[in-house]
Amino acid sequence: MKITKVVGIDIGNYRIKISYIVKGELKDVFVETLPDNIVKDGMVQYWDAMADFLKETFRSHGIHCRNVIFTLPSSGVYMRVVDLPRMTVKQLQLNLPFEFHDYISEPTEKYFYDYAVIEEGGKTMKLLAVACSRELIDRYRTLAKHAKLNAVGLVPDVLGFQRVLRRYNALFRVPDTKDYAILDMGDRSFKLHFFRNSVYEVTRPLEPGARRIAEIAAEIRGTDVHIGQLAAESNQDDVLAHENMEALYESSAVQIMRAMNFYSYSNTNNTIDTLYYCGGAANYPALLTTIEETMNLPMRPLTDLMPYTEPGLEAALLLSPQSYGVALDPEAKVRALSDDEIKETLARQEVPV
Repeated sequence: MKITKVVGIDIGNYRIKISYIVKGELKDVFVETLPDNIVKDGMVQYWDAMADFLKETFRSHGIHCRNVIFTLPSSGVYMRVVDLPRMTVKQLQLNLPFEFHDYISEPTEKYFYDYAVIEEGGKTMKLLAVACSRELIDRYRTLAKHAKLNAVGLVPDVLGFQRVLRRYNALFRVPDTKDYAILDMGDRSFKLHFFRNSVYEVTRPLEPGARRIAEIAAEIRGTDVHIGQLAAESNQDDVLAHENMEALYESSAVQIMRAMNFYSYSNTNNTIDTLYYCGGAANYPALLTTIEETMNLPMRPLTDLMPYTEPGLEAALLLSPQSYGVALDPEAKVRALSDDEIKETLARQEVPV
């Protein structure tokens, strides 16, 4: 039976982001701060505590849907675009593990392998291949069970972005040959994701992340990091304009510019014309301005590629696009917008037509 209601859950280092989708449409999205130390470097450390936190979060927000899809952190999966001779499903099951032998030294049976077909030729096929440890998969299934939830999917977080891009392309009649760059401004690090022909290709991690803003705010004010986080988020005493903050902005912008330039040098015919951004640091305008001016490339919120949501959800959605993306059905039929609908949407977003 086709699932019509599902909740996407993205567990970060500092926050948990949850999107509730009914028949492909976003009905609610919310963000909650996690207890200290429950997650480290993107991986849950205390699974029982996380199950209790999930139960309480669902209860407090009145979410009665039990079907959930978790994002898998990029640190927990291996992903590759591979070109192979045309094969049967059975042949692929045998051959996929060999595509990861340079990355995985453990026995093959400890990992689960999956794939999605990107394109097929007469004698060849291009796949997006994924490998994830069975132990990690079992931990998420147990987490769902203890939280009284039904895990219907585990999806790498970058594929959440990819589903957003593919849905946008279908809505706005954008060819799937379009290339994209997405800057995920997370807590521990920034991640620059590249999508070739709207298919995930590679990620460039950049450090430090948004946590460093909180640390600098704490140093300036002589407080602990938690108080520094609150001061930065509210820009208390104009702390975000401090010279130490500006130095961080400039350093981050140069890193991003170098990563973008390296990608463009290696892919001279790419069609990236905008850097889309999301994540916790998306709420720091001075940082965004510094990045845009350094790169000389337009920046837009990733919510521009998710234009049809309930009013008032954009701010939370900008923090949690992965939770929304993984809950989208990649096989769903999307009705393309008319010319008038496209113009109206772009005008509302103040995007040049």
